[in-house]
Amino acid sequence: MADISFEEAVARSFKLDPRYQPGAYDFVREALHIAVKKFRGGDEAQHVSGRELLEGVREHALKEYGPMALTILNQWGLYRGIDVGNIVYNNITVGCCGE
Repeated sequence: MADISFEEAVARSFKLDPRYQPGAYDFVREALHIAVKKFRGGDEAQHVSGRELLEGVREHALKEYGPMALTILNQWGLYRGIDVGNIVYNNITVGCCGE
């Protein structure tokens, strides 16, 4: 499958699975970068575990949105850890695995 831009992946993912707003995809991507930096020394070639990714989500949400984090995440369709996993899976499904 040809590489596609992150923006195209989000558009395709949203079309296939409208449960999650486009902002959720950006947020999870940023949280992934935080987790990679924290747990893999910034080496983007190394994967993080689901638990590590969720720690990145927690840290990013609190830093960016403080007490409003839960409200904002819920508006994007993020309620539980499985929602973060679904976003990752959606991006893989449409051919965007590592931007």
